[in-house]
Amino acid sequence: MNKAIIELKNLHKSYQVGEEDLQVLKGIDLTIHHGEFVSIMGRSGAGKSTFLQILGCLDTASSGSYCLDGEEVQGLSEDQLALRRNQKIGFVFQSFYLLSHLTVLQNVMIPMEYSGIALSQRKEIASRWLESFSMSHRLNHWPHQLSGGERQRVALARW
Repeated sequence: MNKAIIELKNLHKSYQVGEEDLQVLKGIDLTIHHGEFVSIMGRSGAGKSTFLQILGCLDTASSGSYCLDGEEVQGLSEDQLALRRNQKIGFVFQSFYLLSHLTVLQNVMIPMEYSGIALSQRKEIASRWLESFSMSHRLNHWPHQLSGGERQRVALARW
């Protein structure tokens, strides 16, 4: 069987709203193995965004266990969580969050800079990724010069 990439045990999240303790996530157990695809669905206000923020190490659970690639993330510092996000998690936002003052190539290179990869390697890796997304003809274009689909592919090429 494939290795568990995400493992949640009895995960809870609550917020204090005035005097009320609002329980958003209540005892979630979930295991996602390498290679699996998972969809998170539910009605508005069900806690989907809160759940995804916890999975992305952008927020922490109130209680329970969250292991990411075999490591418990509850209790890690903000710096440690940022490192895990950089090394183990990819985000594709609905708005893509491309930086308008950077070219397509520069946008794809940004996460690699935080990983300490040398500039020459960043350019080579980003160019290869963009080529794999059929975007090598747009390396020096600005985000506003791209179609919505092209912006999405640039966002996917960032790692």
